[in-house]
Amino acid sequence: MTKQNKMSKRKLSNMNFVLAAIAILTDILMVLGILNITRYSNFSKSIFVLINVVILVILLVLNGLIAYNAYAMKKSVLYVTIGVLVIAFLSGGALTYITTRVNKNIDKIINTGTTSEKVEVSFVVYSENGNFAINDINDLEGKTFGILSNTEEQVGYILPKKELEAKKINVTYHEYDDYNSMLMGLFGGEIDAAALPSNYVAMFEVNDGYSEYLENTKSILTFDKNITVTTESGSDKDITTEPFTVLIIGTDEQRSDALMLASFNPISMQVTLTSIARDSYVPIACYAGKSEDKITHARVRSRQCTIDTVEAMMDIDIDFYFESNFAGVVEMVDALGGIIITNPYEFVGQRSDARGKMTVWVPAGTNRLNGEQALAYARERHLYANGDFQRQANQQQVIQAILTEAMKLTDVNKALKVLDAAGDNVSTNFT
Repeated sequence: MTKQNKMSKRKLSNMNFVLAAIAILTDILMVLGILNITRYSNFSKSIFVLINVVILVILLVLNGLIAYNAYAMKKSVLYVTIGVLVIAFLSGGALTYITTRVNKNIDKIINTGTTSEKVEVSFVVYSENGNFAINDINDLEGKTFGILSNTEEQVGYILPKKELEAKKINVTYHEYDDYNSMLMGLFGGEIDAAALPSNYVAMFEVNDGYSEYLENTKSILTFDKNITVTTESGSDKDITTEPFTVLIIGTDEQRSDALMLASFNPISMQVTLTSIARDSYVPIACYAGKSEDKITHARVRSRQCTIDTVEAMMDIDIDFYFESNFAGVVEMVDALGGIIITNPYEFVGQRSDARGKMTVWVPAGTNRLNGEQALAYARERHLYANGDFQRQANQQQVIQAILTEAMKLTDVNKALKVLDAAGDNVSTNFT
């Protein structure tokens, strides 16, 4: 063997070593990809088996070529091996990256146990003439303080008491069944201060006659805490064969600004959407004595409170919930590239991040709306003669448009962006 041939063989040997190392990495990436998609095998056993077979065949061919190349030491075999290896490596990398990103968002979306949720509480005082006798939390010493009466309620009962105890401030507690009664007690002088959600103004300013009183309130302390929230597991129904219900909740500043009950029939492949007016005055399941209040306020207490309230009101069992905040609607619609909406009237609506700021133009007619426009359309009610009833219909149209666009997705990057948006803003107890 000539010196040149020896050098050529040595180069091929070194190349085989590199290729073998890359092949091992490719094997690992492919196996990780298979493991990542295992959780979805119940969707279609046949498709899952087919994917596994295809990946295993690719790995067998690849590793066979690596072994043969190491034996044959031929450049022609080497080039074929490199080509197959590059394709397999890129495919394995893409498979692992996509499935890892999908699973990360799915894990963020699915909520089937306990989770941490940040809440904000304000200590609020009232003065009819604007001359506040209480300006600081230390001024609460010896005063009468309003809290919720439900001892299981972390936000309205436990957190305010712990905050006052931590600051060693002694007060006389006056318990109320709900926030509305507490606010009335504050306005009427029954209590000197009240523990309310930090968004109490937004909660009650829509009530007739409340605005002028709310203008004479102020928060002397606002604090936030992470609390542990337990969500009941979803139904164990076989949703491919049994009808099931889903409560769709759209939240804004802790309130359920949109409520829809979706009834699914998997046999006929039909869905019925029933909207629930957010200002419906109903018994709230988690209030002491189940006193009545606007159903939108149930979400301020907890998501489960909203679910239990709707179950009692509708006399049904809710199998699952699906919740999204306003940011989720905006981001998902933008990730989809907009949605097609038919709107009879041109108007300027609110931005999602600026309450009361009317800066979003929504055109009349059938148009592709971006996220902010779609949300403004879903929130608008004053423009329409039917008011809140038309808003409910608009919200249903937005949901249908989102699902229509989602079903047409063929771009992997766009689909991943939609999942990213959902992962940060959506919660459900579907498995």
